Amino acid sequence: MSASSESTSEESDGLTLKAVVKGAGPSGLAAAIALAQSGFDVQVAEKRPSRPIGHGRKNMVALRPEALRQLNKLGALKYALSPDQNEGGVGCITRMVEARTTSQIDGSIFEWPLQRYFGAEPPDSMSNDQENEYEIPNKINEQVPSSFINLGDLEDCLLQAAADLGVRVADDATIHLAPGGCPKKFSATLKQNSGTSTSLGVPDLVVCASGKNDRSLTDELEIQRISCAVLSDADLATATNLNKPLALRLRADKNEDLESQLYSVFGVRDLSLTIGTLDHVIRKHTSGPNHVSQPVVEIQMNHATAAHFILQHPRSSPPLHANTQALETYVLDRINARLKTSYTSAQHLMDSGNLVWGEPLAPITVETLTAPQFVYGDNVILIGDCAMSCSPSSGLGADIGMTVDSQSVRALAEDFRDARGVGRKERRMEALVQFNRRKAASAVIWSQGSRGFYLTRREADEILKRQRCEV
Repeated sequence: MSASSESTSEESDGLTLKAVVKGAGPSGLAAAIALAQSGFDVQVAEKRPSRPIGHGRKNMVALRPEALRQLNKLGALKYALSPDQNEGGVGCITRMVEARTTSQIDGSIFEWPLQRYFGAEPPDSMSNDQENEYEIPNKINEQVPSSFINLGDLEDCLLQAAADLGVRVADDATIHLAPGGCPKKFSATLKQNSGTSTSLGVPDLVVCASGKNDRSLTDELEIQRISCAVLSDADLATATNLNKPLALRLRADKNEDLESQLYSVFGVRDLSLTIGTLDHVIRKHTSGPNHVSQPVVEIQMNHATAAHFILQHPRSSPPLHANTQALETYVLDRINARLKTSYTSAQHLMDSGNLVWGEPLAPITVETLTAPQFVYGDNVILIGDCAMSCSPSSGLGADIGMTVDSQSVRALAEDFRDARGVGRKERRMEALVQFNRRKAASAVIWSQGSRGFYLTRREADEILKRQRCEV
């Protein structure tokens, strides 16, 4: 797939609505498909270079039944099913056969009530006449994942569905925004990394799904992100004036400042695994002569022939990642304890050929992060991790992008499409207000739900203080 070379200097004529999507991850591709299904002409830009099918990112995404239903609605689920379920499928989804959350802090065990769905009909918990109920973010949040998939495979399935609808995807490229020729609208330019640029004019809608680290977008829209805090819903009811869609601005709860987290995320081959199991443990980690304890999150997902690990680092002073030997010992201890192996060093693991993806000694930083609002001007919206990231690891942003965000973008696209003639501007403005309010509600719900994976800075400081008192 390649980008069109045609340039447009004016806003769309209202007959063919034009949309630009920045980012071809799960959120961006799901939005692009929803837009195309609603009659938009869609151009996507992705900063990563083109790659063969099956050679994408290997980290895991846990999928709720609602995400599977939306994948089916987007035309992508058929490509993920096994060949015996669909001729074009590649069988890249793993059904969970057992999943549970165990807390070593309070001794609780929660067996996940798995809900399977691999056909055209909604899952048992969600009949057709209940579909609208599940457009509410907190209803989706009540579901537990029932399957998982490699992120790269998920993107491949969505790319094929997008191609079926004629969506154009430009790889190795990005979108730059600037105030357009129309009041409060942004114009878009497609810029290839090779140096060529193509004007896309003033699209009817620009969907930004380029992740939380897109500094150029932050600068272009002057976004002042809220970082490391549980979000407050105190002002969710303030977006009542339909002429002021940006009146709704989220703010941080200063009493709940959260510490950013470090995780080691990787996969290790093990042919003895029970495929389809997920073990989520809130583990009691003790350290020092006085055995100072603290909670750490440890997740193992068994997919294909590999165990996919998400290991939270315990708090220590100096930080664990500052001491390579200490980090290596910690990670190997957890691998050996879980897989009953005897790796003696990271090099031993590498030489075995069993490290299938990731870098165990190169941790990723994860924090709660959000924009204060999700509509900019009259034609730019934020979705996915570009709008908010409250996940303790990779994956939650993709799940939100395919459930809450894809439905919100579809509703917005249909409102834009139906808003013609007299009053078109006011009707589109009202649609943007509804999108902004709904996205804000989603951000608050998912942020507060992620609280269980984090410590507040006060709690983290207390752990470090107790450790220092041992010396």
